[in-house]
Amino acid sequence: MRGQALTAEDREEISRGISEGFSGSAIARLLGKHRSVVNREIYRCGGHDDYRHGQQETSSEARNFSLSLSKETS
Repeated sequence: MRGQALTAEDREEISRGISEGFSGSAIARLLGKHRSVVNREIYRCGGHDDYRHGQQETSSEARNFSLSLSKETS
């Protein structure tokens, strides 16, 4: 069971937290999420220096589109 999925609002809070200099662990505490969930999100989207929450949404949309295409061709 996943249960730790991040919402668009969570991602925006991560972005704000990074810009204010908070660590991934501190942001996770504020969001009530496990630190590994937040840190994976940060590094998936460019790390502390380049984090942009929209990058994750774009890449997940691309993955979902790719998956739907592969299901249609099967």
